[in-house]
Amino acid sequence: MFGAGNRVPRHYAEPAEFLVERNPIDHLSFGHGPHGCAGQGLARLEAHAVIEALARRVERLVVGPEVRVPSNITRSIDELPVLEVVPV
Repeated sequence: MFGAGNRVPRHYAEPAEFLVERNPIDHLSFGHGPHGCAGQGLARLEAHAVIEALARRVERLVVGPEVRVPSNITRSIDELPVLEVVPV
């Protein structure tokens, strides 16, 4: 099941939480080795650009509870309400 990737409690403390400080080297989101995603470099550049632009404008975001997409395959989020935005 794809949704179980990176959720091993023996490997990650709090595997269900999104932690920015988590080691990005060994997670499975883009695959690994010859099975790695060909677009992972572009996806990382895009994510970096979005986070950097957001960090220049916002000191803090407070989010509410997520609404998950029911699925046996992935762990997708359908809605993630932003409750508070604290500008820089």
